[in-house]
Amino acid sequence: MKIVNTTPLPVLTMPTMGPDDTPILTIVVKGTFFIKTGQPAILSKEQLPILVADELSDPEKASSPRFEDDMAPHKPRADVVVVGKAKVPGDRQVTSIDVGFQVGSLGKLIRVFGDRFWFKKGLFGSLAPSAIVPFSEMELAYERAFGGMDRQFGIFCPQNPVGRGLYGEKTKPEEVEKKPLPNLEDPHNLINAWKDRPTPMGFGFLGKAWEPRLALMGSYDENWKNERSPERPKDFSFEFFNAAPRDQQVEGYLQGNESVELFHLTSEGRGSFQLSGLRPTVKYSGNWADAGESQVAMHLDTLCLMPEQECLYQVWRGSIPIRDLSAEEIRRLDIAI
Repeated sequence: MKIVNTTPLPVLTMPTMGPDDTPILTIVVKGTFFIKTGQPAILSKEQLPILVADELSDPEKASSPRFEDDMAPHKPRADVVVVGKAKVPGDRQVTSIDVGFQVGSLGKLIRVFGDRFWFKKGLFGSLAPSAIVPFSEMELAYERAFGGMDRQFGIFCPQNPVGRGLYGEKTKPEEVEKKPLPNLEDPHNLINAWKDRPTPMGFGFLGKAWEPRLALMGSYDENWKNERSPERPKDFSFEFFNAAPRDQQVEGYLQGNESVELFHLTSEGRGSFQLSGLRPTVKYSGNWADAGESQVAMHLDTLCLMPEQECLYQVWRGSIPIRDLSAEEIRRLDIAI
């Protein structure tokens, strides 16, 4: 197969099994854009590569994914994620601030607090949050959201095993004293007591082994081992490949020309811009007799905002039905903008 790419965008092709359990050739196109408040996003001179493996926040230990790999064969919806920090505008410090984004009709806010710890009020009092340490910026990582592990009782938060604030039912209050509270919270469901178990809050990619993604992988049981291995289980859901939190997923994909607003994700405080509207076109021709040129439907299924670096990347994905995973019947791919 010959690939003719007349764009600066990296391209990857991947023979795999599609949602209807038939072979497909997935085409992945990735574009990196420079962003500036008040201006449309423009193609960056330096294009980020297509990732074939997750990039962790801290490669030295078990940590949250900073970037998800781009190898999904198909996403049923579009993911919108933010990788970066909460920023307080001006030369100021605050004890809390609401941080978020709006992309088209999709929006989300998280309340970001400075560091706090549980402390005992009086000699026999209950535990309460300490005074809040002021901050000027805060990493928006799942390590700072509710979750984590209680190794004493062998439990963990399946939605966020790298977070903080989870304690077992038999934990004694004195064992919680001086332990940190989460920094990232739902403004509509704030933590009131150390036994609270709120939904972990974050803007980034969810780990593949975290819920709710883990449950979508299907049943790897004896039946799968005997009848399906190494293919995916029959009850595998392609929703697994949507790596953003469910409230950051867009039905029907993105158009690529949406307006974007950022709230306390840059030192400007609030800023807005518009996605470029650029999109790749992919055409293919086959090796069979009288094969004409056909166009591939490419869907914008990933938008990753990186305000601190003044850039974003978008991933478009499409597929071609093929007879087998060799993809030998596809003669040529043409990629343009």
